[in-house]
Amino acid sequence: MKFFTFLSCLLFLSAFCSAQPVASTHNRKVGKIGNLDSNEFFLRKEKKANELHELTSLYHQTADSKRSEIRAQMLVVLYELFDLNMIEQYSEAQELKGLLNQVEKHENYQQNNSEINKLKLQLKQIENQISKRKSHRDNIVSKRLQTLISQK
Repeated sequence: MKFFTFLSCLLFLSAFCSAQPVASTHNRKVGKIGNLDSNEFFLRKEKKANELHELTSLYHQTADSKRSEIRAQMLVVLYELFDLNMIEQYSEAQELKGLLNQVEKHENYQQNNSEINKLKLQLKQIENQISKRKSHRDNIVSKRLQTLISQK
């Protein structure tokens, strides 16, 4: 019975990990993300998102001659937000790995192999996404900047 409760928690975690990270106070995890307490992490993320929003508004209200300075500031904040998202994804992957390792050591592991294989597949997808995003960091940030400055 304990194993099935544990497996239920794993399934919930896998559903949580598949969701896109959102910088809002209602979707916070408990524990640590990277080197930060999760509340501190999400507050930092929200602060950066708000800073980016303010810079974007300022960019659209500023004369063309001063926009390059604001654009440079936006780029710095976008890189910081990208890195925070990567830390969050990496943390989720590490947490899922730890839980999978615990389940594999459990005596009823073979009986629930299909559910565990689904979680392993999900972990692999998260790891692939992290790797892809890491290698395309500059391109992703650049495209996001272009989207922000072309909006009004």
